Amino acid sequence: MSSQPPENINVLVVEDNQADADYACQLLDCYAERPFVCVCVGSLSDARQRLEQGDIHVILLDLELPDACGSQGLLSLHAHVPDVPIVVLTGLDDEHMAAQSVAAGAQDYLSKSAVDRKLLVRTVSYALERQKAEAGIQKSERRFRTVFEHAPVGMVLAELTADIKILEVNQAFGKLLGFAQEELVGRSLLEFVHAHDWPGCWEAAECDLRQGTGNLVRQEIRLLSRSRQTVFGQINLSLITDEKQGPLRLLAMVEDISDTRELIASRQRADFMSTLAHDMKTPLVGASMVLGALLEGTVGALDPSQSELIAKLRASNQALLKKIHNLLEIYALESGKKPLMKGDVDIASLLEAAVDRVQTLAELKNIEIRKSVKSPGGSFSADGDAVRCVLENLLDNAIKFSHEGTTVEITAEKSDSLVLLSVKDSGQGMTESIRQRLFQRFFQGDPAKSYSASCGLGLYLCNRIVEASGGKITCSSQLGQGTTFTLELPL
Repeated sequence: MSSQPPENINVLVVEDNQADADYACQLLDCYAERPFVCVCVGSLSDARQRLEQGDIHVILLDLELPDACGSQGLLSLHAHVPDVPIVVLTGLDDEHMAAQSVAAGAQDYLSKSAVDRKLLVRTVSYALERQKAEAGIQKSERRFRTVFEHAPVGMVLAELTADIKILEVNQAFGKLLGFAQEELVGRSLLEFVHAHDWPGCWEAAECDLRQGTGNLVRQEIRLLSRSRQTVFGQINLSLITDEKQGPLRLLAMVEDISDTRELIASRQRADFMSTLAHDMKTPLVGASMVLGALLEGTVGALDPSQSELIAKLRASNQALLKKIHNLLEIYALESGKKPLMKGDVDIASLLEAAVDRVQTLAELKNIEIRKSVKSPGGSFSADGDAVRCVLENLLDNAIKFSHEGTTVEITAEKSDSLVLLSVKDSGQGMTESIRQRLFQRFFQGDPAKSYSASCGLGLYLCNRIVEASGGKITCSSQLGQGTTFTLELPL
């Protein structure tokens, strides 16, 4: 069965020199893998008229036209059709003009004297792919802007300065404090937070900043309204970071918990977080596919520096997708939309799969993972993926808090009615006060002491999964003697 022919790419060539226009079209006509269809016009006004008809995918633009000179034509066309990529193809071999053109909206700048078929085809193809990626990012930003502005909880975007200068707030935050949105922009967030409450919030955020985890910091605080009345709220802080520049902004979500209908508010918050995560996931998946296509050379070969840059972008994109996936899993578990699916789980295979997922992390710290299945072994009834996820989380923590060159033990033992799964580390252990609160939601321990969870959700989820499976999870620990987590699950 023959494959479907590739879709045509319609190219508008804006060039008043007919010979140059014909040459550009000839270069593109020679490329058979993806047919280019050229439409030639000789002036800016003719170009605008042709663009009114639509169906143009990319523009090749000369900067010397009868009715436009320099960047004038570029600015005009970019404003007229901002979603159509423009590649400047001109006789002006001028680096300054090239920089101006890119700043004015051009995807690339080519000199007629240096262009050949390979360069022109690759430039046009890259321009199309970059425009597609940019369109996905812009769509994601518009969605985030809509969610930010209409979220049922207060949201604040602030600078990471000493006074936490407010850059943007949504309607809900202004209403919470009794201010118009524009009255809050430019002021310090600290003006509206009780003096005794902010240090605790910021200490947790600074700990996250040092660790570079980008996790959510959640704490109850007292806010001061316009009338200086106290508003009890729950603030969620997260750092917006850049791979190279580090932390850039602080995003705060503030919910009024003065109302006794906390259960309703909690459900709204969960739905909002799920919507936000879902809306962010779709464009990120699309962007990942585009970046993957570029790395695979689908639209042409990349040089080493380009490959390295795009690989870093893709890795960062995948890390963000993983976090969003975890948020959606949390929501699905707690809302009951994803019930556990029980089946026959082989104990030895379960341990093998869990260890395999964290083996690389253990090798980085020269830690040996010892696994043991005590007699009689066999199998038990549970959701295998969910239990493996719990064991992976416990093993990950055990490796993190064990000293280099030590061991981590994972064991399984089956009795008449229970299967016991244990993970023991070789770390410093934890205090009794921390152990008692370990499975609370968003509890993060004491970063300055022997044990601190990375975000306060992992062990909470482990506990929820085990409880939903009809079992329980316990922790025994002493300072200087390590920590052991034990799962008791019914057969």
